[in-house]
Amino acid sequence: MTKIAIICTSPGMLRHGVRHPDREVYDEGRWTEEQLAAFKADPSFQVVEMDDEEVADLSQSMDFKVAVAAEVKRQVEAKSAELQKSFNKSVADAAKERTKELSAQLESANVKVTELQAKVDASAAGAGAGSQ
Repeated sequence: MTKIAIICTSPGMLRHGVRHPDREVYDEGRWTEEQLAAFKADPSFQVVEMDDEEVADLSQSMDFKVAVAAEVKRQVEAKSAELQKSFNKSVADAAKERTKELSAQLESANVKVTELQAKVDASAAGAGAGSQ
Protein backbone atom coordinates (compact mmCIF):
# COMPACT_ATOMS: atom_id res chain seq x y z
CA MET A 1 0.00 0.00 0.00
CA THR A 2 1.36 3.42 -0.92
CA LYS A 3 1.91 5.96 1.83
CA ILE A 4 2.78 9.66 1.65
CA ALA A 5 5.52 10.99 3.91
CA ILE A 6 5.49 14.72 4.54
CA ILE A 7 8.82 15.96 5.91
CA CYS A 8 8.79 19.48 7.34
CA THR A 9 12.11 21.31 7.70
CA SER A 10 10.57 23.74 10.22
CA PRO A 11 8.39 21.65 12.50
CA GLY A 12 5.28 23.40 13.74
CA MET A 13 4.45 25.10 10.44
CA LEU A 14 0.76 25.30 9.65
CA ARG A 15 -0.20 24.13 6.15
CA HIS A 16 -3.55 22.94 4.88
CA GLY A 17 -5.08 23.20 8.35
CA VAL A 18 -2.44 20.98 9.98
CA ARG A 19 0.47 21.93 12.23
CA HIS A 20 3.21 19.69 10.83
CA PRO A 21 5.78 17.79 12.90
CA ASP A 22 9.25 17.08 11.50
CA ARG A 23 7.85 14.06 9.66
CA GLU A 24 4.56 12.29 9.35
CA VAL A 25 3.37 9.42 7.18
CA TYR A 26 -0.17 9.52 5.81
CA ASP A 27 -2.31 7.01 3.96
CA GLU A 28 -2.74 7.62 0.27
CA GLY A 29 -5.76 9.81 -0.32
CA ARG A 30 -5.29 11.91 2.84
CA TRP A 31 -4.17 14.87 0.72
CA THR A 32 -5.65 16.10 -2.54
CA GLU A 33 -3.48 16.40 -5.63
CA GLU A 34 -3.61 20.19 -5.25
CA GLN A 35 -2.44 20.00 -1.63
CA LEU A 36 0.38 17.62 -2.55
CA ALA A 37 1.42 19.98 -5.36
CA ALA A 38 1.45 22.88 -2.87
CA PHE A 39 3.62 20.86 -0.44
CA LYS A 40 6.02 19.98 -3.26
CA ALA A 41 6.26 23.64 -4.31
CA ASP A 42 7.05 24.76 -0.75
CA PRO A 43 10.81 24.49 0.05
CA SER A 44 9.93 23.85 3.70
CA PHE A 45 8.40 20.49 2.82
CA GLN A 46 9.41 17.26 1.14
CA VAL A 47 6.80 14.83 -0.15
CA VAL A 48 7.85 11.21 -0.53
CA GLU A 49 5.66 8.37 -1.78
CA MET A 50 6.65 5.04 -0.23
CA ASP A 51 5.50 1.55 0.66
CA ASP A 52 5.30 0.06 4.17
CA GLU A 53 8.92 -1.18 4.13
CA GLU A 54 10.20 2.24 3.11
CA VAL A 55 8.14 3.80 5.91
CA ALA A 56 10.01 1.65 8.46
CA ASP A 57 13.34 2.61 6.86
CA LEU A 58 12.38 6.29 6.92
CA SER A 59 11.55 6.11 10.60
CA GLN A 60 14.92 4.53 11.43
CA SER A 61 16.76 6.93 9.13
CA MET A 62 15.08 10.01 10.60
CA ASP A 63 15.65 8.80 14.17
CA PHE A 64 19.34 8.39 13.35
CA LYS A 65 19.48 11.86 11.77
CA VAL A 66 17.77 13.39 14.81
CA ALA A 67 20.24 11.63 17.12
CA VAL A 68 23.20 12.79 15.02
CA ALA A 69 21.87 16.36 14.92
CA ALA A 70 21.42 16.37 18.70
CA GLU A 71 24.97 15.07 19.25
CA VAL A 72 26.44 17.61 16.82
CA LYS A 73 24.55 20.39 18.60
CA ARG A 74 25.83 19.17 21.98
CA GLN A 75 29.42 19.06 20.74
CA VAL A 76 29.19 22.48 19.09
CA GLU A 77 27.77 24.00 22.29
CA ALA A 78 30.53 22.38 24.37
CA LYS A 79 33.25 23.63 21.99
CA SER A 80 31.66 27.08 21.93
CA ALA A 81 31.68 27.23 25.73
CA GLU A 82 35.31 26.07 25.80
CA LEU A 83 36.34 28.69 23.23
CA GLN A 84 34.42 31.41 25.06
CA LYS A 85 36.15 30.52 28.33
CA SER A 86 39.56 30.59 26.62
CA PHE A 87 38.74 33.91 24.96
CA ASN A 88 37.59 35.44 28.26
CA LYS A 89 40.83 34.30 29.96
CA SER A 90 42.95 35.74 27.13
CA VAL A 91 41.13 39.07 27.32
CA ALA A 92 41.48 39.18 31.11
CA ASP A 93 45.20 38.34 30.89
CA ALA A 94 45.78 40.99 28.21
CA ALA A 95 43.85 43.59 30.22
CA LYS A 96 45.88 42.75 33.34
CA GLU A 97 49.17 43.08 31.44
CA ARG A 98 48.09 46.37 29.83
CA THR A 99 46.99 47.69 33.22
CA LYS A 100 50.47 46.94 34.61
CA GLU A 101 52.08 48.76 31.67
CA LEU A 102 49.83 51.79 32.07
CA SER A 103 50.36 51.85 35.85
CA ALA A 104 54.14 51.91 35.28
CA GLN A 105 53.77 54.75 32.77
CA LEU A 106 51.53 56.66 35.19
CA GLU A 107 54.03 56.20 38.02
CA SER A 108 56.85 57.45 35.77
CA ALA A 109 54.75 60.45 34.71
CA ASN A 110 53.91 61.24 38.35
CA VAL A 111 57.63 61.17 39.26
CA LYS A 112 58.40 63.59 36.41
CA VAL A 113 55.54 65.89 37.45
CA THR A 114 56.84 65.88 41.04
CA GLU A 115 60.37 66.69 39.82
CA LEU A 116 59.12 69.49 37.57
CA GLN A 117 56.93 70.89 40.33
CA ALA A 118 59.93 70.90 42.64
CA LYS A 119 61.93 72.84 40.00
CA VAL A 120 59.06 75.30 39.54
CA ASP A 121 58.78 75.77 43.30
CA ALA A 122 62.57 76.23 43.63
CA SER A 123 62.58 78.67 40.75
CA ALA A 124 59.69 80.63 42.24
CA ALA A 125 61.38 80.66 45.64
CA GLY A 126 64.66 81.86 44.08
CA ALA A 127 62.90 84.56 42.07
CA GLY A 128 61.00 85.68 45.16
CA ALA A 129 64.20 85.88 47.20
CA GLY A 130 66.02 87.83 44.47
CA SER A 131 63.35 90.50 44.20
CA GLN A 132 63.49 91.46 47.92
